[in-house]
Amino acid sequence: MTCKVKYSVLTIITEHIMKRIISFLVILCVATSLFALGSIRVGGSFSLVTGRTKPFTQEDKSTIVRYTSSGFGFDILGKDDLSDSIATWFDFNMTFGTSGKIKNYNDSEWTSFDDLFKNAEAYAKSFGGTAKKKLYSLSASGGVMYKLPFTNTHFNYAIGGGLFIDRLFADITVYLPEDYNKGDRVRCFNVGLTTYSEISNKLSDHFGVSLTVMLRLGILNFSTNAKMENGKILEELRAFGFAPSFNMPVVLGVSYYF
Repeated sequence: MTCKVKYSVLTIITEHIMKRIISFLVILCVATSLFALGSIRVGGSFSLVTGRTKPFTQEDKSTIVRYTSSGFGFDILGKDDLSDSIATWFDFNMTFGTSGKIKNYNDSEWTSFDDLFKNAEAYAKSFGGTAKKKLYSLSASGGVMYKLPFTNTHFNYAIGGGLFIDRLFADITVYLPEDYNKGDRVRCFNVGLTTYSEISNKLSDHFGVSLTVMLRLGILNFSTNAKMENGKILEELRAFGFAPSFNMPVVLGVSYYF
């Protein structure tokens, strides 16, 4: 997909706002995790993200792209009690993709990210070069939880909800002799609503373990597909609007209670 970059004022403003939102949520999550009076949890995570873009428009063609990715990473969560039963939570998650697929909306078959990389690697080797790939996602979320009043059990339960924003990164770059490189770069932003479910066990006054599942429904999507050369954008397609996505981080972690 290629076209000359033509930025509208609305697109530039929207991209700027979305970058500010994710930066604010990440900073808020880290600050809350460090200074909250409640607890901080650090753990390993598995995450799955799938969704679609709004149409990428090139001349007289419009293409909707579907995407999916999954992988393992880490998660940091901070909680602060508002009362005995209500607490606020802020979460930051980073997942390194172990698999990823894309396809045009009306196509019957998916193309794997690994196959795209193998093709790029074969092309690079034919000229005496190398290829590299990146596939990972960042997300930040926050909201309110309710601690369920179950007392005849060794575990504590909580449910809640809030807002989230995530960003999926996918890059393939070919490095050729004479310090020349070119690549294809994809970025997908999603903003939407998230649920929060937690099972925890407090082992002592300060330490505990927990299992957390967050089901996320993306509502707003902003995506870019850029052709790169020597680290600079040559051509870029952009798509912005209401488009569904689904994300499900599952986190097993250790908590410290202040």
